[in-house]
Amino acid sequence: MYWRWTLWLLFVFFSKISYGQQCPTFNFFKLNESIAIQKFCRIDSMKFSADVKNTLGIDSIEFYWDSVANFNPYAGQGKKITTTSIKSSISATPCDICPQMQTIFINACNGSGLEADNEFLIFNSGSGFKASDIQLKYNANNTGQDGHINLGTSICGIQTPSSSLMDSIRKNTGCNNLNVLAIGPNDTLPPNATVIFFHSKTVTKRYDLSNFCQSGNNLYVMQSSCKRTIGAYGNSSSSNTDSIVLTLKNCSKCRDVFKHLRVSMNNTDGMYAVRHSSGVSSVANGSLLLNSANPCEGPLTNFTPAFLDVAPVKFNINDLSKSNSNFGICGYDTLYLKAIFKNHPNSFSCKNTAAGAASNVIKTLIYCPDVTITGDYVFCDQSNKILTAQKKYKKPISPTETYLWDNGITQKDRSFLLSGVYKVKMSQDICIDSAEITTKNAEPFYSKTNTEIISCKEVIYLGRAFKKDTLILDTFKTHVGNCDSVEIRQKIRFIAPKYDTSSVLIGCNSYSFQNSTYYSDTLLAYLISASNDCDSILRYQPIKIFKTIILKDTIKRECDSVFFGSQYYKKDTIFTITNAFHNFGICDSTQQKVTLTIYSKSFLEIIDSPKTTQYIGNYIKLSSNLEAKKYKWNWQNDSTKAITFLMDKELDVWLKTIDSNNCISNATYKISPKEKERFFALPTAFSPNGDFRNDIFKPEYQKTIEIVSMTIFNRIGEMVYYGLGDQVGWDGKYKGEIQQNGSYLCTIVYRKEGVLKKYSSTFDLLR
Repeated sequence: MYWRWTLWLLFVFFSKISYGQQCPTFNFFKLNESIAIQKFCRIDSMKFSADVKNTLGIDSIEFYWDSVANFNPYAGQGKKITTTSIKSSISATPCDICPQMQTIFINACNGSGLEADNEFLIFNSGSGFKASDIQLKYNANNTGQDGHINLGTSICGIQTPSSSLMDSIRKNTGCNNLNVLAIGPNDTLPPNATVIFFHSKTVTKRYDLSNFCQSGNNLYVMQSSCKRTIGAYGNSSSSNTDSIVLTLKNCSKCRDVFKHLRVSMNNTDGMYAVRHSSGVSSVANGSLLLNSANPCEGPLTNFTPAFLDVAPVKFNINDLSKSNSNFGICGYDTLYLKAIFKNHPNSFSCKNTAAGAASNVIKTLIYCPDVTITGDYVFCDQSNKILTAQKKYKKPISPTETYLWDNGITQKDRSFLLSGVYKVKMSQDICIDSAEITTKNAEPFYSKTNTEIISCKEVIYLGRAFKKDTLILDTFKTHVGNCDSVEIRQKIRFIAPKYDTSSVLIGCNSYSFQNSTYYSDTLLAYLISASNDCDSILRYQPIKIFKTIILKDTIKRECDSVFFGSQYYKKDTIFTITNAFHNFGICDSTQQKVTLTIYSKSFLEIIDSPKTTQYIGNYIKLSSNLEAKKYKWNWQNDSTKAITFLMDKELDVWLKTIDSNNCISNATYKISPKEKERFFALPTAFSPNGDFRNDIFKPEYQKTIEIVSMTIFNRIGEMVYYGLGDQVGWDGKYKGEIQQNGSYLCTIVYRKEGVLKKYSSTFDLLR
């Protein structure tokens, strides 16, 4: 462990002058502790190892292979071999590992002058520390600061993050009160924590931190107790280099500096900076970035400045090929191996790409000299036979294979005469495989006679039909070879049967006989009266089937009722008509299915719109409450579903509809409009500018109306005027000052004929 602490101290020292991108990256991926091209045989073992940095605490490494060098597993390319975990350890002793800044958000997502309130910093807590010990010093050239954090005379501290800020963050996808935690002055940050620090006590925008919340890690939120006037970072394009310094009160060795250069920077929403190895983030070196797709998304990644240990993976190629179908590597010339992060965050600042989140590629040559022997290994003569050595996989094409038989022959083929064991060995580059085969002569010839087959009907033997006495001679051969080895003698003898015909059996549509059912005319032949293992009587049985004729269905559809067969039907009916005459007195001759469908007329109603009191001079819209295929109005002979016209007198309107079932419906509607009565009116705008024209906002109304009160509200719901009685009127002032231009809401409470009523409307104030 001591060497690890030594390495860590070196890392802390060099971290003051050299920084890397704060996205998960690979230092290296090795195969058998090397990144060079390597050769393997099918029986060899492989060991995968990797060194990573800036990884998620819950991450793991996946290993892939492909026959194409530039394959990208994040795009679904390649085949996965296995997965291994990442273990991290970090000291819990304060000051052992210092906090380190990762990202600064320079331009907030509101470019109207409020970015100062919304700028923030992301850092890692290192070994952890008390929140009130944090010290932040902002760039001296960035004037207008309200003070550094816990530094200087114009001092700012930290506050418990406001409930509105915490609510706005927790509303993101995956964010909640369990993984987004507020850190106040009296709290302590745990080791290896990701912290977002808002530089102003007034945060006006909601940031999208969904990617981080769904990574499985906790996010700690801190907030300044000051309201910034200009901002924490310079964001105009100039030659200045701005910096922010993070220190701890009780850790003198902890001092982290984040610098960014303003040259060519766009003063645009969504501008942020990540650390660069040069020590200064800039547009030129690609560490000053712009999130134009979602300016309110924080560039969060969970950097882990800890000792990262990727567990090595070791396996035998042959065994893994049998247990993992993805590792069928034999049959390829060259393989390429690559490692990736399983839980890469894939935010706009850390993309799942082969270049950004995958390891180096290792080229391998894996040979699978799987050799077999084919040929006439079973034979029945003494002629020259051939055995051939063949490899299972055609690739790799290079290098060429060499063969060596047990008799010293170096060709793929060899001849043999006698039975015995023959062996061959195949070499392919560094790999060797062998096979053997046993040859033998065929069995000697012999003769066999089977038991006699006796029957009085057809006999099927070896795929042939026999109907008379027969002696069959059959010869069987060995598996391969040119000589017969077995002769079979088979005798078939027939006994002539007697014949008999029974009376006709009659059935309607079907007939069951001797455990079988027959649906058409049939002549059966069956044997009875067994004798000498052979039936002696052949009986013929005729069966006659009379079938009922099914006539075409009758289907009728009508409205309200349907007339069929001399009567009316008022509801849906299905029945079958069967004719009265029969075949041979037992079988019905015809059947017919009848289906009667009755459609009920729908209730038709004429609907007027709007449903209010109708006045002469207003337009009225009349429409059908039914969906029909045809409409017929008596008004101007209209044929649409709805009609609109001006009311000028009392009249009757009727409508006729025909629906999709051809059912006719009628409806009438009487229109009796009234004369209009005007109550009062409110102006839509007024201009209290002192020109004695339209300076007072007040209602216009008839003498029959009694005004009770008038109330006026601005756009944020604040009441700016309240008056009583008939003398109400607003001069546009509130608390002695003329109000701003914009829309306002007026509510009038009035009494008409002893009944209290209310009326509301909006208007514009124009100066």
